[in-house]
Amino acid sequence: MVAAVFLGKETMKMRGKFLGKIPTIFILMVCLVLMILFRFASIDTTSLFTNCEFNELPIFGKEDARNEEIIPFEVKPIHQAEYDRIDNEPSEQKCARYGLKPSKKADRRIFFGTMLANENWEVVEMHAVEAYGIYHVAAFVEANTTHMGSPRKLRYYDSEERLKLEKSGMLGLETTVLMDFWLHGWPDLIGMDRESEQRNHILKMWKEAGMTTDDVAIMSDADEVVSRDFLRVIQRCDLLELTPGQSCKRPKIVPAAIPFESSPYCFRKALWFHPDIMSGECIEGIGDPSERIVPVRMYQRRYGQRSRQFGLDNLELYPEPVKQYMKQTNRYPLFTGTDIRTAHGDRGWLYNYENRPGEEKTHAYGAAFHFHNWFNDLKDLRHKLKTYAHGNYRIDKLTLSEAGEDVDAMVRCVKGVGNKANPNTWSRPYYENAKQVKGPKPIFFLDEEYCEQRHEALKEMLRLDEEKYGSKYDSNGTWKEPAAPSIQPTMHPQ
Repeated sequence: MVAAVFLGKETMKMRGKFLGKIPTIFILMVCLVLMILFRFASIDTTSLFTNCEFNELPIFGKEDARNEEIIPFEVKPIHQAEYDRIDNEPSEQKCARYGLKPSKKADRRIFFGTMLANENWEVVEMHAVEAYGIYHVAAFVEANTTHMGSPRKLRYYDSEERLKLEKSGMLGLETTVLMDFWLHGWPDLIGMDRESEQRNHILKMWKEAGMTTDDVAIMSDADEVVSRDFLRVIQRCDLLELTPGQSCKRPKIVPAAIPFESSPYCFRKALWFHPDIMSGECIEGIGDPSERIVPVRMYQRRYGQRSRQFGLDNLELYPEPVKQYMKQTNRYPLFTGTDIRTAHGDRGWLYNYENRPGEEKTHAYGAAFHFHNWFNDLKDLRHKLKTYAHGNYRIDKLTLSEAGEDVDAMVRCVKGVGNKANPNTWSRPYYENAKQVKGPKPIFFLDEEYCEQRHEALKEMLRLDEEKYGSKYDSNGTWKEPAAPSIQPTMHPQ
């Protein structure tokens, strides 16, 4: 023991003498070289800090793409004609289509927020065309890690795409566009809890931009957009969830969304239930918090989603004393950014067109659209399926049909084999006669040439993917294996 201590001291003395001989100027030179490399080399420096928190990025601007001239966004005549049709429709007629009455107040301000990652830029353009000139504020957040906590290179930080979003006016000349970057490590925070904190960052941006209790929040994914028609309904109609004096028990507006699977001609019959819409009155940091409880959460009781006992998916699971208190006071918890998206709080229905008997087979109605898995390369789809909040690490060993029911619907649609080709009970039907189906469509899809080109490109992408990973369908379009009603493919959340 004594010898060990003695040797340790002697070693430290030798190290000190050695280090003392290194010239100070040499150390400074090494540090300077490292700083230059980190600033100008093509290194993803953000990934080096994945397991710690850091709040600084390289200086925005100077000798980079941000000083390039950005061409102002121009609305296409075909889109402007649709804007005029939708925006100038009398409120009485528009509101009645959804079973509502017009509001007597001025148009409500809308604050939109979403996360950005590796989505196809076309998705951003489709969203911008639909909502052009309507959002008061649009907030975007990008993270330097995936939902599973692995490092990813920031795509938007120093890019022409960021300039287009911020400077071109593609979302509208009066829309304030905000972009920020979520750079927290938190290695133990993974999956949906990691996504949750990014959504909470969006809420922080809304607060700083001046959101009030009279404003409306839309929390979305980048591939989701409320239809222009229903955006005007949110602004101009009397919705129960936007009436002042909310208890905040069920404050969420959830529009019925038509899910398009990778192509304008591949949309499923089952409706999607996002984005999520809410009055500022029920949002944490905006609404009145007095006499309201603060929910317990999944990560360290403070972060991430609400726990199941505090309103995640069932209002009846609150601890009995808490439940009784809320009933007596009629004051329920305010919603964080992630709560708007994930916590229970709707009235049990999807907002959509009034029921139209006899049109079930000829029309597809929705108040929002979901551009699901809209990639230009199915390699990107496979990467998403591996790294998403519920990532599947086996994806490289699966056919696309095994990757999830939604992806299989896209495969059947592109192949044109129909709904009966997949005999499994988990199979999701799509509209086989998509071009003939009537009803609201995204404004971007008024460009028929784009729709044709996108669908043909998807056919080629699928062909290349099947050359490498195979297919569950034979050359005749028949499922290769016996039906297995009790066995589902590896699910992927939307």
